[in-house]
Amino acid sequence: STWGHQSHTAMRLRAFLLASSVLLAALALAVSCSEGPDTEQTSFVVSGRDQASDELEVKMRRLEKYVAPPRKMAKRRVRLEATPDMGIGTFATERLRPGDVYVAIPREKCIYRGAIMKSRASSLAKRTEDVFGGDIAILLAVFLMHERLEGSRSPYADYIALLPDRLPTPAFMSATQLELLRGSTMLDAAREDAARLEQRYKRFVDSVLPGLASPRKYTLELFRWAWAMVSSRQINVNGLQYPDSAHLIPFIDMVNCKESSDRSFTSYDSASDAIVLRADNAYNVGEQVFETYDNKSNAEYFQYNGFVMRSNPNDCVVVPLPAVPEQDRERVAAAQELKPRYRPCIGTSNRAVLDAVLRYGAVVVAPPAELRARSYSSDTERRAKAWLREVIVARIAGYPKQPATDAAPPEDESERFALQFVAEELRTLRALKRLLGPGAGAKATRKPEL
Repeated sequence: STWGHQSHTAMRLRAFLLASSVLLAALALAVSCSEGPDTEQTSFVVSGRDQASDELEVKMRRLEKYVAPPRKMAKRRVRLEATPDMGIGTFATERLRPGDVYVAIPREKCIYRGAIMKSRASSLAKRTEDVFGGDIAILLAVFLMHERLEGSRSPYADYIALLPDRLPTPAFMSATQLELLRGSTMLDAAREDAARLEQRYKRFVDSVLPGLASPRKYTLELFRWAWAMVSSRQINVNGLQYPDSAHLIPFIDMVNCKESSDRSFTSYDSASDAIVLRADNAYNVGEQVFETYDNKSNAEYFQYNGFVMRSNPNDCVVVPLPAVPEQDRERVAAAQELKPRYRPCIGTSNRAVLDAVLRYGAVVVAPPAELRARSYSSDTERRAKAWLREVIVARIAGYPKQPATDAAPPEDESERFALQFVAEELRTLRALKRLLGPGAGAKATRKPEL
């Protein structure tokens, strides 16, 4: 399952945003991740009524009514509520057991290619496909822009009304804010993402919009918002063929995430023509219900979903590896046999990646005789660890000095997540450094050239 990668024109929503800006700052993430057991015990009765304004309460109930399943479908056993620190979440209204279907959304209420091609935006959709081919994410984003501009006339208005105005992802950060990511490969990734997004938008403006009514309403900001919503919310439904498996699913995409071994994900029930979701754990009434977003690294969560998980067990850090000198042909040949990734994402939990990097390290440091035999001694393996440790140390040294732990956090949510992301990367790198053992007496024969 992929849990993917503005401003309203309606004056009523502008007024609401101005009146409740403080509330929406806390609710900016409709999709966020659990960081500890305390979050799981939140009561929907308390958190919802304490956090939600009357208007937000109305919006949540409207969405629930919009996606209400007919009698032939499984009963919905959760409801939407605001949480203190995770935006909107889903809370059990009755006891759930592992494997229970707790929500079923009629497919006709979802956004997917088939529905788009039958909608009032079908001509826009066809032009988009003519230009972008089978890029389903672009199609979903263009349709989402169209429906947001439609305002209350859109059949998806109740869904769009609950989507956040922005996500605290690098795509929404200014050039100054991005400097907080210095030292991390996320800085370059964010800049590349921004450049690609602007290229897509220019292509959309130049090739899709001409001749369309009111083309000026399709602004870069609106495009950036729609792309962020699709990137963070697109779900590939099990049991359906791509591209019709790619959906935006109202209500289900507001289930918050928690790392787990769950592999249930969303699935299509052909008998009821609905998208269903099963509980992966037992939940009591009032407990927030979580799903895994496929157990990703913090880089993926931050880049596409706009949050960072503390002590993420699946976290890894991109560590660029020095290439073998071209003139050392035997070593180059041995390295090529391994088909190495020169920018692997290394963490402490994925030993397969770490072992592959260490095999490459053995090629880097092995004496000629071992290299020719492709057989490496325990001493070479030890020096490969020392080599990788030096690479990690050099990587850590590339980060600027971090704020003191007792420093007041920035008010801007994007800046807070950026600092948290860098802190988590450094935590993972230091854990790798400890895992690789002491550096003293284990010098690598080849110094990393970073």
